[in-house]
Amino acid sequence: MKPRTLAQTLVIALIGIVMANWILAVRLGNTVPHVFQRHVASCSHVETVAIGNSVIAAGFDVSAFDQVAGGTSCNAGLGGVGFVQQYVVWRLVAENNAGIKRLVLGTFDHSLTSMKPSHWTTWHSNDALAFYVDPSWAVRYGCVNKADEMAFRVMRHIPMFTERGGLWGKVEHLRRLLGSTGMPATDSNRFGRVADSALLLKDNMELFEWTSLQAIQNHAALTAPVADLLSEARQKGILTFIVLMPLPKERHKFYATPAWKAYVGYLRGLIAESGSQLIEATDWSESPKDFDDSVHLSKTGAALFSKRLAETISHLP
Repeated sequence: MKPRTLAQTLVIALIGIVMANWILAVRLGNTVPHVFQRHVASCSHVETVAIGNSVIAAGFDVSAFDQVAGGTSCNAGLGGVGFVQQYVVWRLVAENNAGIKRLVLGTFDHSLTSMKPSHWTTWHSNDALAFYVDPSWAVRYGCVNKADEMAFRVMRHIPMFTERGGLWGKVEHLRRLLGSTGMPATDSNRFGRVADSALLLKDNMELFEWTSLQAIQNHAALTAPVADLLSEARQKGILTFIVLMPLPKERHKFYATPAWKAYVGYLRGLIAESGSQLIEATDWSESPKDFDDSVHLSKTGAALFSKRLAETISHLP
C-alpha cells in the first residue's frame, strides 16, 4: 500500500472512531449512571444521606424517613455497584453538601469484609459511574501501578469503552425480548428479573456459616473503600450508621446461626473502632408484602423500614 493511501485510510478510520465515540456519548447520555449522577447533584442541603446498592435504592423511603426524623434526606443508592462506586457516591454527595449530619450505609450478609478485587477494566454498566467523576476518587482501588493508572485516566475519556455497558444493556434487552417471544411472561421489577435476585445471596447454610467464622479467624478488616468512607465521614463530624438490611423471612434462619451472631459481634467491634454504629435490621420485615423479590423491599416495606430506621437512629447515643 502506498504511503499516501495508508495515510488516507488511517485518517478515515480515525474520523470513524471519533464519530462513533461522539454518537455513543450523545445517545447513551441518559443511561442509569448518568441520570444517577445528576440526581445526586440535585441532592443539596440535605441532612441525611443513604448510600448503598440496590437494597438501599429500593429500601430507603425519603418521605417516610423524613416524616419521623425531620429535616431532609437523599436516597443515593445505585443498583449493581460495589463499594468502590459507593465510595465515589459518598464523595459526590459530600462535595455538594456541607451540612450532612447523618450517613446511612446499607448492605447485607458478609459484604463489608469480603469485597472481591475490583479492577477498572471490569467497570461497566452502573459501575461506570467511577469514570465520570474526579479520577482520584476511584483510582487507588482499581489500579495496580502507575502505568495502570495512566491507562485508566486515558480510557475514562473514551465513550466506546466507558459506555460499553449501556450499549450491551440494549443488546441484552433485545436478546431477552426476542428469546421470550411465545413464552410465558417472567416477573420483573426495576432491578431486572425477580428470579435473578436470589443469585445475590449464598443459599448454602454451611458455606454461609463458614464465611462468617473465617472472617473472624482471619481478623478480616473492613473493605478499603468502606474504611475510607467511614474515616472521612468521622473527620467531618457526621454520624454514620451501617445497616444490615431486611431480607425475607425464609432468610432469617441464616441469621439465627451462632456463626452469624459471632460475625455480627465481630463486625460491630470493627465498625465501633471507626466511630460508626451497626444496626442489624435483618429481621425487621417478615411479611411477603414487604418485598418485591428475594432481596429488595417493596414500596410498603421500604416505608415501614425507613420509619423504624429513623426511630432507631433517634434513640441511639
